[in-house]
Amino acid sequence: MKQLLYLLIVLAFLPSCSRKILIQDAHQLEDRGDHRNNNPMNDIDIKTSYAGDAFDFITFQVDIVNNSEQTITLDVNDIALMIDVGGDRRRQARPVFKNDILRSLEKEAVLVEQERKSEMARNVIFGGANVVTAILVGNNPADVIFNGSIATTDVMDRNRQYMNVGASIGEQIYYHEEYSLDRAVISPGRDASFDVHFERTLLVARAEMEIYCEGHTYDFDYQLDVREEKVRR
Repeated sequence: MKQLLYLLIVLAFLPSCSRKILIQDAHQLEDRGDHRNNNPMNDIDIKTSYAGDAFDFITFQVDIVNNSEQTITLDVNDIALMIDVGGDRRRQARPVFKNDILRSLEKEAVLVEQERKSEMARNVIFGGANVVTAILVGNNPADVIFNGSIATTDVMDRNRQYMNVGASIGEQIYYHEEYSLDRAVISPGRDASFDVHFERTLLVARAEMEIYCEGHTYDFDYQLDVREEKVRR
């Protein structure tokens, strides 16, 4: 659900036409029940699920329950996606760092705001000049004012569009600050849920997510798929 908002935002700004887009899909294969190197006495339970394709990256959700008596740490550097790319060859994908995503979004927010202010300033300057010029050349002042009000409405609509984009970027920043994994400390008896992001591969392949935590490796098998989706606007 958290990624659905971002997907809708992206789709909203696609060109107004019918087009096809590629979506990375994945579904988890049946749990073998034999997590590699996982001591049966280990009281740390980890589960994963595929959360979706947000175009900039794909996202997996990691749920962890600490039933042990020790405080544990989960670090994004201890997670990898091992992708079978043919024969015995495997490609190791490392997560996209949370701070890199946040920096990119913050730069985007600054650029959007700068463009909004620049466009609003241009519209005020040239809009006002056009009204004055129209009256000086003898046009009906009432018509000029009416047309000017229409232009002002267009400017305000454009401004709202910029504000909506800025708000959506702000929502994305909030989401990553709250839910994307960097380094987490989980106290005894507590549980936590985080999102981990990888670059899109657009591959049809088997993959294994490996999570190294407190001396044990947890692995989860996935089938990566690609589907084509038609977008109409």
